[in-house]
Amino acid sequence: MLIALALAAFAVAGCGGGDGDAAGDKSAQELLQATFDDESSTISSGVLTVAAELEGVDGVDALELSGPFESADGEGALPRFAFTLSVEGGGSTFEVGATSTGDEGFLRFQGADFAVPDELFEQFVSGYDEQRREAEDEVADRPALATLGIEPLRWVTDPERAGEADVGGVETVRVTAGVDVPKLLADVRKAADRAGEAAGRELTAGDVEQLAESVRSASVEVFTGKDDLRLRRVVVDLRLASGSAKLTLEIAGLDEPQKIEAPAEPKPLEDLVALLGAATGQGGATQGGADGREYLECIQQAGDDLAKAQDCAELL
Repeated sequence: MLIALALAAFAVAGCGGGDGDAAGDKSAQELLQATFDDESSTISSGVLTVAAELEGVDGVDALELSGPFESADGEGALPRFAFTLSVEGGGSTFEVGATSTGDEGFLRFQGADFAVPDELFEQFVSGYDEQRREAEDEVADRPALATLGIEPLRWVTDPERAGEADVGGVETVRVTAGVDVPKLLADVRKAADRAGEAAGRELTAGDVEQLAESVRSASVEVFTGKDDLRLRRVVVDLRLASGSAKLTLEIAGLDEPQKIEAPAEPKPLEDLVALLGAATGQGGATQGGADGREYLECIQQAGDDLAKAQDCAELL
């Protein structure tokens, strides 16, 4: 699941920006158009942060996915990244991580690193390339964010320039706007459906309707580079019937080299499977007497068949 999140986050970070012209006296709408709808530029590397601050959500107060990324050489190659997912709630913090060097994959759990077997990593690469090609076929003439089903220009309303701000040492122009909630949630459903293919849980029309009924107001802030019109930060603020949610995406160090290395002395992935079994009260063995090796063999045999891979979870 973490790898799916990491790849989704990387796809978001791949969105391009303007053509190098300064913001000048461009209108708020023109700034947004250049930031979200211009394909003349892409981001090859940087540091991504996707965060959520939640109030009134049972069990979760905040979550953050962050880390460096760098696009890979060669079409279909898995990007290089080192992402950490942190979840806060109930007075405690839970962290997991995923790293890809392009040639190898690693997971991090409870402060320990685990190596993904070569065969399994190759399946991740194959699955990533297939999803990438499918997304490109669907949105061949649209910007990179659309590959996730996210098209801000569809749901941003009444944008206004709202001064300038420093974002990670970069001068940006701040644009504020309202949000067409039904259209935003339609995009959320598209993005969730893509993530659901990996997580085994899709967002239904009923889920979207329930979300729409709970949203009382929504606004968005977009921070685009003053000199290059490239996205640096976007903040969506939702006021809900029983709380609030503030969602932030920020990209720093655009196109700067990133240091992404394999962890030293990682443990075999079977140890992680055993650890997860122990955490769920199964001891060192998984349910039905299957050990970590049987789970990994099940995953490998599933290949690119996602349904079969999900069925392997029954061994845990």
